[in-house]
Amino acid sequence: MSATGLLVLILCVLLLTRYSDVSSLRDLTKLNPLITSEQNELVASQDNTGVIEVQKVVESKNDDDDKVASNSGTNADSKKANNGDNKNSGGGAGGAPSGGNGGGNNPDAGGGGDQEPADPPPFTAIIGFTNYTQSSPIPRGLLGIGGCYRDYAFYADIDVENSPGSVTYRWVRDTGPPQESKQINFGANDDSKTVSHPWTIGGSSDDGRWVRIEILSPQEKQKTINFNHSCF
Repeated sequence: MSATGLLVLILCVLLLTRYSDVSSLRDLTKLNPLITSEQNELVASQDNTGVIEVQKVVESKNDDDDKVASNSGTNADSKKANNGDNKNSGGGAGGAPSGGNGGGNNPDAGGGGDQEPADPPPFTAIIGFTNYTQSSPIPRGLLGIGGCYRDYAFYADIDVENSPGSVTYRWVRDTGPPQESKQINFGANDDSKTVSHPWTIGGSSDDGRWVRIEILSPQEKQKTINFNHSCF
């Protein structure tokens, strides 16, 4: 073989090798849709720069993969942060009514808490209308020399407020010690009751006699009934 033929053969081998590398690189771009138009331009420049540009395309692809993974991680972290903020915000909003209810039950928080009922007004009693009656005189001794007898009945109204309750009272005569005390009960619908005291007096006529009623409880009250003992 001549030198010229050998040179032609070497050139053909180089051309075939170069064509095979370019075709493989173009097939690689078809199989990887992630390669951008800029990367395609780098592939297109393969005709002039050679195999070194293939390495740039592969490196660019790896950089894009890293960027996609980084962006995906950033988006996921952002979504988690937003979800966390939304949950915290929802919890705060939900907690607000609870705090409001707590303020309603707590009197110190200005709510309408339970209040202790006011004490009822006290049971009271007073002496109202008083009166007395007397019987006809009965002569005492021969021809009434010893005076006379008369039967007396004394009456007093006891008026109360804020019943029910009970009243303790007694009668006191102008002679002798006080009479035994007594108690009278008042129901819820009672506002007044009348008490009486009988007394038979014998002797000569006497002006300026008296009998007194005294309330001992719930409050001390008294009232005097004045009368005259007459045998005529």
